[in-house]
Amino acid sequence: MKFSTKIFLAIFLTTTLTCFSGGTIIYYFLKRNIEKEYILRYQTYGNIIANTFNQMESSANLINENAVRLLYEIEKNSKIPSDIDLNQLANNLGIKAFYVINKNGKFIRSTDLPLKMQTNSLFSYCDDYHLLVNGNAALYRTPIIPGFPYNIPMKLTMIPNHNRTLILESGMELNYIGNILHQVIKNDSNILSIGIYTPTGIELGFITAHGKYHRGRKNTLLNFKDVKQNEILHNNDLFIFNKKIPTTDPYCCECSKKKISSSSGTYFYILRMKVSHISLAKSVALLRNKILLTLILACLLSTIFSKILAKKLVSRIEKISKTASDIIESNNLNIRVDIKSKSDEISKLADTFNKMIQSLKVSQSKIVESEKKSALLELAAKVAHDIHSPLIAMDMALQQLSNNVPENHFMILTQGIQGVRDIANNMLNRYRNQDDEQDLAFQHKIDDGNVIRPILLSSLAEMMISQKRHEWCQDPCELTLTIKSEATFCWVEIAPNEVKRLLSNLLNNAYDALLVKKQGRIHIMIGVFNDTLYMQIHDNGVGIHPDKISDVLNGVSTKHNGKGLGISSAKHYMEKISGKLEIESMINHGTTINLSFLCANNPIWFPEKISLHGKTTVAVLDDDFSMLMYWHHRINDIGLSIKLFSSYDKILEWVKDNHEFISSTIFLVDYELAEKGTNGLLFLEKINVSNSYLITSHANEFNIQKEVEKVGVCLIPKSLVTKMALV
Repeated sequence: MKFSTKIFLAIFLTTTLTCFSGGTIIYYFLKRNIEKEYILRYQTYGNIIANTFNQMESSANLINENAVRLLYEIEKNSKIPSDIDLNQLANNLGIKAFYVINKNGKFIRSTDLPLKMQTNSLFSYCDDYHLLVNGNAALYRTPIIPGFPYNIPMKLTMIPNHNRTLILESGMELNYIGNILHQVIKNDSNILSIGIYTPTGIELGFITAHGKYHRGRKNTLLNFKDVKQNEILHNNDLFIFNKKIPTTDPYCCECSKKKISSSSGTYFYILRMKVSHISLAKSVALLRNKILLTLILACLLSTIFSKILAKKLVSRIEKISKTASDIIESNNLNIRVDIKSKSDEISKLADTFNKMIQSLKVSQSKIVESEKKSALLELAAKVAHDIHSPLIAMDMALQQLSNNVPENHFMILTQGIQGVRDIANNMLNRYRNQDDEQDLAFQHKIDDGNVIRPILLSSLAEMMISQKRHEWCQDPCELTLTIKSEATFCWVEIAPNEVKRLLSNLLNNAYDALLVKKQGRIHIMIGVFNDTLYMQIHDNGVGIHPDKISDVLNGVSTKHNGKGLGISSAKHYMEKISGKLEIESMINHGTTINLSFLCANNPIWFPEKISLHGKTTVAVLDDDFSMLMYWHHRINDIGLSIKLFSSYDKILEWVKDNHEFISSTIFLVDYELAEKGTNGLLFLEKINVSNSYLITSHANEFNIQKEVEKVGVCLIPKSLVTKMALV
């Protein structure tokens, strides 16, 4: 077989297989979407009917109540009108009938049925109706129920007369049910029938595609007492949609007495709609034919393309080999192939391209990529550090201006500062967490997050919130953090990686629960009660049913079948560290996750205040001008002398020249300095002065905590600088 034939078959078979595979995937994807849209269409119809039905029922309640109230006034001021006048009044008010019942429950007036047919006592329908004449009940009304004696849908409202000697009742026949159903079925030929039923299957209204309308029949084959909220059934060549419609009066004494309520004792309506598959099958068949036609055309094009490409490749193999050799020798990637001659193709092609890949891709590519990553990492760390320091000064200035700046402007400035802080946090995290073995310059900052040690939960939470704001920036929600003052300096003994993972899972769950992200709110609050540091994560999402909370805590997912490990894993970890996780939730009102941590003793290197007692001078080392100005402002306010240094060498020279004053000097030193090979901890170790404070954004890192403990100086998280008292 010729080499050109082999190439042709390879290209042809590959493209054909790809086309058929892609076509099959696209077909099933589009088919599923068509089916989903078809079902959604009729679910939407159901929702529209349910909403219309609810609105009409509310209107019927109002008409009924207005009618019976008018009869109340007429009876109070004169007497009950004659049967003719009473019937005329009912017609004028748009109701079916008026009824008057005495204290014994006997019907003494009825405008739609002769009294001889009203043989039942009113109290036989519901014992509670006694309270209208013998108690203090003011009004009873029923949902839409089958009326006596023909099971025609009626809605009844009862009130006592002015001296509770009679019961006045109005009844409304619900003709609008047929109008609603007729309008829907007329506009869609796929709908075979629509019916609205009681939980026990009595028709409140039923219409077929041929326009035949029925009501009042008892369908013994249907019993909706345990129907689900939105249920879709498949039956041969049709869909059956069942939808539960709530009533304005779900707890109906008369419904229970007549045994037409659900198994839970509540009353509701069931919308049942039968929809044909035929239109859906036609749409799927049309899609299949289009896909097949497209695949046939693709095969024809593939045949032509494969022949042209195979011929061109074989005729140019020799030139490809020579050009590849030139690229390797000259290391010039701008050389291009221009093939005209023919030769022994395969051996030269394999040999020269292997050399080129080994020489260029393996060697040059790796070196260039490594240098780029190293440069990005160093730049990210420097920018993040340079941003954090001015933010502290801006926070202080903003707090001092809070009383002089309009509230809306203050909020804009606060959100702007938080946005910059989020950018800095995410920039540093993004590059510090990359697994780059060649990055040796910043290995001292890599944190062992699995070691249990003192951690400021407030700082960790702030970093996680910055990460989530960045992660959700395409579809953001309102994400806020409140740290109560008593929790600012509270430490907990935890492994930070475990708690980061825990908080990330809980925040993701809260975000997923939001119905509309732009209207969603997630609020985190951290506070202290007794010896417990508590964190609340509250969202205004869909909520969890109270009956499901125990299952969720035990690992059952509410989002899919199977295990939901996020909350259950968080619960197990909290119990492992002697903490606690609890859930409070309400459907459609949101969920609150309560986390409780045991407060740890302050680390020996952490001061709750900066002690200036007996000191006359404060020496500050920081390469950021805004931080130097911040300390200058604070120290001047208390009247001490202050020395400001932006250079490691300058402050070291000052220490040597003023050695006799060191004992009365407080040192406030930033950890990260611009000068390579130096940092604030190296300076403090070099001068060996105990009355010193190291200030850094990396106070939660294990190696820095151990080094500070070893050197014997105090460590202050940079986020707490503005809250740290000077005494």
